[in-house]
Amino acid sequence: MKKAKKGYTLKKKPRKYTATPQQRTLKAASEFCEIKKGMTKSELMEKMATCIPQYFKDHPKEPVDEQK
Repeated sequence: MKKAKKGYTLKKKPRKYTATPQQRTLKAASEFCEIKKGMTKSELMEKMATCIPQYFKDHPKEPVDEQK
């Protein structure tokens, strides 16, 4: 077996891709419903069952222009 060469590797940082319209819409819905990392499963299930459908009912196919 060959030994690995010692030294440094230079690489470019990964490119940031723009979000798709569906991803932007779902992100807006999750921010509206205050869905965040670290929630318990029961909290998430409750918000997914009550808040997300209400968001889409109140915001029918609204384009989200915010691109980050």
